[in-house]
Amino acid sequence: MLRHEPDPSVGAWIRPRLAPFGDVVGSVVPRGFEAYARILHPVPAPLDDRTTVDTERHVRWADVAAVTGRTVHPTAQFWAVAARSQWRDQEPGTWAGGEPLEGDLGPDATHALVDVLARHAPGGGDAQVVVALWDGYGWIEGGGAVSVVSVDDDGVGAVRHPGPAFEPSVLRGPRLELPHREYLLFRGSLRDVTSLGHQVTPSWFEAQSPNLLWPVDGSWCVATEIDLDSTLVGGPRPLVRAVVECPGLEALDVHVDDPITIDSDHLNR
Repeated sequence: MLRHEPDPSVGAWIRPRLAPFGDVVGSVVPRGFEAYARILHPVPAPLDDRTTVDTERHVRWADVAAVTGRTVHPTAQFWAVAARSQWRDQEPGTWAGGEPLEGDLGPDATHALVDVLARHAPGGGDAQVVVALWDGYGWIEGGGAVSVVSVDDDGVGAVRHPGPAFEPSVLRGPRLELPHREYLLFRGSLRDVTSLGHQVTPSWFEAQSPNLLWPVDGSWCVATEIDLDSTLVGGPRPLVRAVVECPGLEALDVHVDDPITIDSDHLNR
């Protein structure tokens, strides 16, 4: 299982290798790796009525592009691929489905990525890694109300107030401080990464992919910025090639200096 890492110095190597905040691939995942990949987050598919989305069924950006006539490329932005405005207004004839999650790769893609990482890590799934979790998620501190509706004798749904996701010592502990972001740190085996998240109810676990993930030797790094709909991977070329070729992921080769801003898609205009 993942356990709290109280020493933020284990991530001290990251800050000096980051480009200025928010502009390019290297501002999210550290510079200095041999190769980089961008994993596009899955997109909720439209239901048949085209007015709502199916949160249980996802498609790829390439499927969206097939509908809109746009092109998926290394610096593509979803609003442009979906033929929408930058403000996400949905226009007649464009993509009727949802938008990819920001700040979360999603459980299926996370499992697929972990499998790839394990095949390229000494020790496989037992390889020791460090996980960074952005400390701004509301569920970390708890306190939000969740209404759970079930069919019972009186038909009344229960309202639960989940408590904090971690012990007070974790919540009060030091953070890894990076530009404009602070993170709680955890350590464990690579296979433990998919257990990150919170238990909303006894039967409802909400997974969360790491915002940063790296092995103890720093040979690769995975970064999911909270405001982006894609995950970035830096590491040895064979690992990055395996990520791009993984059937369970939609990933493209990118350069560390490729732009990642909302207006970086110059092809789908």
